[in-house]
Amino acid sequence: MLIRGYKYTYKLNTAHDISDDGNQKHMHTFIVEVLISSESYDKFVTYIDMVRDIDDYFKRYENKFINDFEPFQQVKPTLENMANVFYKDLGKIVDDNNLKVIKLTISETPLNKYTVSDRLVFGDARYMI
Repeated sequence: MLIRGYKYTYKLNTAHDISDDGNQKHMHTFIVEVLISSESYDKFVTYIDMVRDIDDYFKRYENKFINDFEPFQQVKPTLENMANVFYKDLGKIVDDNNLKVIKLTISETPLNKYTVSDRLVFGDARYMI
């Protein structure tokens, strides 16, 4: 099976607080990597349009306190919760263009990464099941 897609990377500068007392607000530069593919390539979507839509999504959080946004007012914005929300939200955005978010990885340091996918992915899209 031929797999084609884009790997999109965004640097998200945002502050969050995951403490119970709400007094540990701190800033991060999160690196968000999104693997996007399509089941059908009948409809052409330019990379520029896709990037614009994804950029617009992340810009709402840029240099802001992410706890002020839904659903992070009720759900702690941990690395895992942020990844789950971003995966779901970006899935809705790219679905409008017959695309699918295959995998989303977020990191706050080069050594700490969290990945969300609804498919078993080994390394990259060449090994997607």
